[in-house]
Amino acid sequence: YLSHINGETMMYTIIGMIIAVLLVYGLIHCYRIGKKDCLGSLKAYARENEALKEQLEKEHEYNICQYKKMQEFVENIAHQIKTPLSVMTMKLEMLQDMLNDIKPENTHEDDNDKQRVVKMKKEPDEYVSETKQHMQMASTIISECTKSAFKIKTFIKKLLDISRIESGKVVLATDKVIIDYIVEESVESAVADKSRVIVDYGTEEKRAMYADEGWLAEAFINIISNSYEYICDREDGRVYIDISSNNEVCIIKISDNGEGIDKAHLAGVFDRFEGKSSQNEFHAGIGLNLSKLIIEAHHGSIRASNSEKYKGAEFRILLPLYKLKGKVEHNQ
Repeated sequence: YLSHINGETMMYTIIGMIIAVLLVYGLIHCYRIGKKDCLGSLKAYARENEALKEQLEKEHEYNICQYKKMQEFVENIAHQIKTPLSVMTMKLEMLQDMLNDIKPENTHEDDNDKQRVVKMKKEPDEYVSETKQHMQMASTIISECTKSAFKIKTFIKKLLDISRIESGKVVLATDKVIIDYIVEESVESAVADKSRVIVDYGTEEKRAMYADEGWLAEAFINIISNSYEYICDREDGRVYIDISSNNEVCIIKISDNGEGIDKAHLAGVFDRFEGKSSQNEFHAGIGLNLSKLIIEAHHGSIRASNSEKYKGAEFRILLPLYKLKGKVEHNQ
């Protein structure tokens, strides 16, 4: 009986030892696996943290750069508005001084009847001639003030148009228009001397497409006027517009025979935040940025380069003929 009990005890002891060994081995194995996973996770977290750190540093540098560009942009806007206003103020002061010079010299007050009587200190013909001269000067000053006010109005309108397009507040019309007529009207509005603009309509006439005529004309006017400003002081300065098309797109090239665009500035031609070397370039940059937004809103594209044929700047515009039509039919 005792031997039987001792045998069972021995058997249970051996079984317990086997179970304990298996349990210990399992725990050790789980610990090793967990340790490897933990170390792997820590290494993965470290790599992610390094990547995030690099990304944050790049974003920080980018934000600093954009902030500087924004500061320059705001300063340029202030100069664009301040310069015409200074001209207007100066011209209006000149006009005021001129009118003050005329009035006191030619009148005096009669003490007897207390009425203002005109006293001619000069000969009538001389007085009339001088008056006409002052009137001509006044007309010129008013005309210059009007031009300055118009510049401010146009500049502010471009800024508002950019804001409206980027915010999605502009809904383009989808009318069937003739691109040749839009280009012709744009030339008339953009330049003072149409003889300096040479348009090649190609073999095909009256190209039809679906677009918003008003906005598209605004884009063309900005580009054509920009090219014209760089050649208007040259006797042989010309702007060249070449139009061609196929079954899907219309291609419009607006070039000039000016000095072209510096290669360092080509990438930022359409960027309104890009630093410009002069106020005129900044003004042109605003117009070109607006033109790019309008063309892209028509599902087109625009690219700036230097023309090998004409040696000046070249703007190549691609406009799909029926993209907006398809959009209208889909909505219907």
